[in-house]
Amino acid sequence: MAPPQAPHWGARGGLIVLLCALVIGASVALPVTHPKVAEGNGTGAVRSSVASSNTVIATIPVGSNPLTPVWDNATGNLYVANLRSNNLTVISGASETTVATVPVGSAPYPPALDTANGDLYVANHGSNDVSVISPTSNSVVATIPVGTGPFTPTYDAANGDLYVPNSGSANVSVISGGTNTVIATVAVGGQPQTALVDPVTGNVYVANFAASNVSVISGSTNSLLATVAVGSSPRTPGYDPLSGNLFVPNRGSNNVSVIATSTNSVLASVALGPRPHTPVYVAASDDLYVPEYGGSAVTVVSAASYSVISSVTVGAVPDTPAFDGANGDLYVPNLNSANVSVISSSTNVLVATIVTGAGPTTPAYDPATESVYVPDSQSAELTLISGSPPPPANYSVTFDESGLPGGTNWSVTFAGVVQSSTTSSIPFTATNGTWPFTVGNVTGYSASPSSGSVNVSGQPQSLLMAFAPSNTSVYSADFTETGLPVGTTWSVTLNRSTISTNGSAIVFSVPDGSYYYNVGPESGYNASPSAGSVVVSGAAVAVSIPFSPGPLTSVTIVTIPGATALDGITYDS
Repeated sequence: MAPPQAPHWGARGGLIVLLCALVIGASVALPVTHPKVAEGNGTGAVRSSVASSNTVIATIPVGSNPLTPVWDNATGNLYVANLRSNNLTVISGASETTVATVPVGSAPYPPALDTANGDLYVANHGSNDVSVISPTSNSVVATIPVGTGPFTPTYDAANGDLYVPNSGSANVSVISGGTNTVIATVAVGGQPQTALVDPVTGNVYVANFAASNVSVISGSTNSLLATVAVGSSPRTPGYDPLSGNLFVPNRGSNNVSVIATSTNSVLASVALGPRPHTPVYVAASDDLYVPEYGGSAVTVVSAASYSVISSVTVGAVPDTPAFDGANGDLYVPNLNSANVSVISSSTNVLVATIVTGAGPTTPAYDPATESVYVPDSQSAELTLISGSPPPPANYSVTFDESGLPGGTNWSVTFAGVVQSSTTSSIPFTATNGTWPFTVGNVTGYSASPSSGSVNVSGQPQSLLMAFAPSNTSVYSADFTETGLPVGTTWSVTLNRSTISTNGSAIVFSVPDGSYYYNVGPESGYNASPSAGSVVVSGAAVAVSIPFSPGPLTSVTIVTIPGATALDGITYDS
């Protein structure tokens, strides 16, 4: 008889992702071709020619019935337990190729990584023992007998112990990572399959599938503290670090029990769809995403209100997703649909459907490459998906005005977006790039500058729009350069307005007044003067700016009182 299906968990850095996060989506199916493995290639990845977002970029052959991969950050390798070929495939995350195949016991489940000694602990469900693998040699260095039918261990970084749930003997074997020996055996309920360590209390929570309860083990004494009754056939809980609550999916009673770890009591029960599976917690929204293993939906549960806030349709028999922390997407493997649904956690909308091999189960996410590794349990391969890059950063762009009477309505069109205000500032946000702007007409007033562009380059920008009554005479302030090679771009900033040109003259239009100016630095040349002031009084003024070759020795910056730097801002001349 084949061993029961594994509780599928994604892991990185040794901690089984029981404290992870997941999300759902609505309906844009991207056409993806699944590249097949070339004959005779037993170790390499078959890579597609295009590696755009949310597409299959490679398939990697592994053993029979692969389960959720586990990452070792220290080596950069990925460990894939192959349930029916009794071995682990070791894959280099850098080269996406198999670097070793490690024989272990019968029916291995995904390993746990001991971050203190660096070893991996593989529960062999069929041979009732745990194989200890050294990541430096990728070989078995110890075999530890445990109870009957062990599942994936859970590592407790606080005490250095590993907790192995034994489904057949209804107990938990506690292994010391320091000695690789069993130091305690704790009796629990029927068919324990998963364990979770509460990082705050140090207690270990064991879901007992056949007993409809959760056993609480003290991490300090390795003894049973409490037994909490939940629904029927509980599976791996999800953990909310904000409240410290556990959300236990009950596959037999189609609900989730909310356990307060501070009191080890049930706070609430949330009704769900058929056969809820391991939830994934998303911190940004404080929500949990629960796949309905008996249907084709992911239910979104608020961790704050213990209520269902959304349900997203996905493929058939969805398993626990992997969460992409860079873009906030969840990758939901659909066991019976041979695809992965990609859900945006910010909108709870399906953004892609990606074809995989047969029988995809819980993936692992690699933040270094923003890739998702999907084990295809019925295809003896991993499907490698290129995750979406994070959205580009936005920076503030603020337009300030001077010269208008208080309460006057004015407007700016920036990058095609129009905003108006009766205050002295109009704020926008923009990604890196050069964006045009135009100042709207105000009856009786003219703006300087009235149009131009803003170069956003990794920092906020602000610029001043100086309004003057329309009947006010304006005069030109002409700056003329000599000495620069033809076509060289140079710039002048006058009264917080900057004009750049590759010609020999820069002209400002200003009313009577005194104005400070700065000449922008030019590599390989010195301007003399590089700064100063001009007085406009009923007539145009001209300023000559000679440039001479030589290394830039110093730059004089004349600052207007109360003004701010305007790096990267240019105006139409």
